[in-house]
Amino acid sequence: MIPKISIIVAVYNLSDYLPTCIDSILNQSFKEFELLLIDDGSTDDSIEICKKYEQVDNRVRLIQKANGGIASVRNCGIREAKGKYIGFVDGDDFIHRDMYHSLLKVIEATSSDIAVCDFAEVYPDDPVPQLNDSGSIANTVVYSSMQALKQLYTKDALTFIYPWNKLYRKSLFTELKYVEGKNYDDEFIAHKLLYRCKTIAYVSKVGYYYLQRQGSWVRSPFTVKKFDRVYALNDRRIFFKEKQLKDLHALSVHQFMEVFLWYYHHATDTLTDIDDELATLKASFNDAFFDLLRHKNIRLKQKIMLIIFRFNPRRFQKLKAKKEAQASKSASL
Repeated sequence: MIPKISIIVAVYNLSDYLPTCIDSILNQSFKEFELLLIDDGSTDDSIEICKKYEQVDNRVRLIQKANGGIASVRNCGIREAKGKYIGFVDGDDFIHRDMYHSLLKVIEATSSDIAVCDFAEVYPDDPVPQLNDSGSIANTVVYSSMQALKQLYTKDALTFIYPWNKLYRKSLFTELKYVEGKNYDDEFIAHKLLYRCKTIAYVSKVGYYYLQRQGSWVRSPFTVKKFDRVYALNDRRIFFKEKQLKDLHALSVHQFMEVFLWYYHHATDTLTDIDDELATLKASFNDAFFDLLRHKNIRLKQKIMLIIFRFNPRRFQKLKAKKEAQASKSASL
């Protein structure tokens, strides 16, 4: 029988966390799914753990591949998926037993292309939430594509960016892949997926538990690899410009400016020997420069500073540091 849902789990050296993750999926109240465990070249006991689950539950399929990163895992899972709908789970996280039941019910009832639920951050020493408690009946909000895209610029942005608190119609990924070789792969694709949707259904209920652990990418030290977020936001700016979505383009330009300047300033303060990487980063700024100058909500003083930055980044940094020192001195008086 063809499964309704293909659940794709990214596995890479997660032997300490996999049993909790896999058990939470296999114990789902909804049963008509296949579980694709995509191992990305693990060197610990992860593969053996996956094999044991594959042997005892015919819904489980282990797929082994050479190490290629999380985006390559998701692309592999999409290619292998047999279900009409797709869900993603990271191998160190876990889910509520009713998560996919709730998301499937909502996506079918509203004929939406994506169903989204809330997520909660948990820590290794936290007690495990009571996953058997389905809680109160959740409210559902149905967004149009444009309404959902605007959520990318609200306090709820991550709810609409992260890939794993969702159920996707598989057809959304036709000729659309996660960008491999980049970090922040979810930032590169989120707006493109939402743009393809007619409607997106949001369920105000926690279904996904996101483990905050030492050694994870989110909690890792700042390096030039994190510049990829700037490149993702620049890609989004270009996308909205090409689609002639003026309001979203304006929001994307402003966000790009704020994030770019923070990353550039932080990098020059904390990293060394990164001239080539800074030049590449600054190229993204130059690409967006005229959009920044035309932006109505960027003040004239800010635009002057941006002009200074384009032609003399060091001068900009000195002026910025001087301004911050003056503000700090005034605050202490």
